[in-house]
Amino acid sequence: MISLITAGGKSSRFGSYKALAIVDTEPIIVRIVRKLLSASFRVFIAVKNEKQLSTLVATLSNYGLERAVTIVIDHIRDLFHPLIPIYTLSRLIDDPFLVVACDMPNIGTRSILYLYENADKNTSAVVPRWSNGYLEPLFAVYNPRHIRRMPVERYVRRGSSMREFIHDLENVGKVVYIPAEHVLLAEQQEHVFTNINRPQDIAYTGQF
Repeated sequence: MISLITAGGKSSRFGSYKALAIVDTEPIIVRIVRKLLSASFRVFIAVKNEKQLSTLVATLSNYGLERAVTIVIDHIRDLFHPLIPIYTLSRLIDDPFLVVACDMPNIGTRSILYLYENADKNTSAVVPRWSNGYLEPLFAVYNPRHIRRMPVERYVRRGSSMREFIHDLENVGKVVYIPAEHVLLAEQQEHVFTNINRPQDIAYTGQF
């Protein structure tokens, strides 16, 4: 099983590199890596540039995790878009992979496996969807073979939303929409989708 942590964002609202924000005494990136490894996932991390790469290597080394992950640099460096890291890993592997944003400290083994187990080689993506239609595209599973059949760079450069891309991805293969509430039930934790945008958000993360 393969996973990708997206860690190449600007962190403009946070004010510093979010992946290094401390939650429960350790950086978010370390917390997420540990959870993915505990679920027996191979872990990739996508970053935007060499500075982020060297920063993460140094941080992961402090926790003995530098050899447990593979860090890749975004294929498109001049733009920021959540599709870019997904596309980057899709160019390197063929098996479906789980995507986790680096600012989601409350994912857990049960929710990770619940999403991944709903994917197969004929599925384009497995995406949590709330009852109001809102999608959670950065805690989802994608099929790289199907991603490669899409004009990803065109979506990125015109600033298309992830919702638009996922909708169009249905033309390539089946997109499975999982009720987000079911993901919460699988984890038995209400803060699974909580993400950290500002330093004060850390106070509202669930603890488990």
